[in-house]
Amino acid sequence: NPSSTALNSQGIWGRKSTKMCESDRFQREQWAIGSEQARKDVEAAGIAVNEISDKGPFQSAMDSVYADYLAANPSMTKLVEIARATE
Repeated sequence: NPSSTALNSQGIWGRKSTKMCESDRFQREQWAIGSEQARKDVEAAGIAVNEISDKGPFQSAMDSVYADYLAANPSMTKLVEIARATE
């Protein structure tokens, strides 16, 4: 139930509970560990990993992709906003 999920994740008073903050932190730590291991595995397999210091040109190039996607899937606007806000 989405409304109970929102209540549980945000706590009764509209803020995250201490346990949720701990869970968030743990999940992010585990994600970072898994991501680092995955990168090492990929590099060990001989695959080159490119670092992109300036994501601006790529983000700009995505504008038409997002526009086409949203034209076909207008209900996904929130998802696209989240993707665009990702650093």
